Amino acid sequence: MVSGAVTYDEDVALPRDAAVDVWIIDVTPGIVAAAILAETRIEAGEVRPPIPFKLRYDPSRVYADHDYGIKAVIQSGGQTLFEMPNDFRVLTKGHPTRVELWVKKVGRAAAASGGLTGTSWRVEELAGEAVPADAEGTLDFPEPGKIAGRAFCNRFSGKAEISGASIHIGPLMATKMGCGQDASTRESRYFELLYKAERFAIDGPTLLIYSSGSEKPMRLARRPAP
Repeated sequence: MVSGAVTYDEDVALPRDAAVDVWIIDVTPGIVAAAILAETRIEAGEVRPPIPFKLRYDPSRVYADHDYGIKAVIQSGGQTLFEMPNDFRVLTKGHPTRVELWVKKVGRAAAASGGLTGTSWRVEELAGEAVPADAEGTLDFPEPGKIAGRAFCNRFSGKAEISGASIHIGPLMATKMGCGQDASTRESRYFELLYKAERFAIDGPTLLIYSSGSEKPMRLARRPAP
């Protein structure tokens, strides 16, 4: 078990609907599909820090030569209020299992972008269709109004208009590399879902993007920022 507390410098109580999400992720360099080792959500409405947490994990999934990072965010109304600037190492290579996590208030520009600015994600499901672990589909939000990533074969970049929980993407520019049939089919579906994106939600280490014409959302897992 990894335990500790989440705290911040602001002398304010959290909103009634506030929740603290804490998770541990494999951040070993070179791993494309970063595995989430453990995650938890703490209802923290009108609470003041420090906010205690406990994360139970399966030790059989921990490898001594891997690196593991712990992250925490505080959300309210579908937006990120506080987040850690960087992940903090735990578990292996002499790193602790009890930590105090400091989160910082999200700036106005990042808040206007729904807490997505500076984050990076890996595609796990394309509207209900599971993506193989060795297929590299990513989505990055390097700065307000911009996105970039890899569409299973070609790299792309473009614009994203974000307001509250709504998101509208395009136009996009992409490289023109040749791809295998599976990668090409997956890439076409990915671009289609991005262009039709209407709204999103962040649930701890998971980003859900809802696109018009699709019953299920696109599901992405948070990964270390590039």
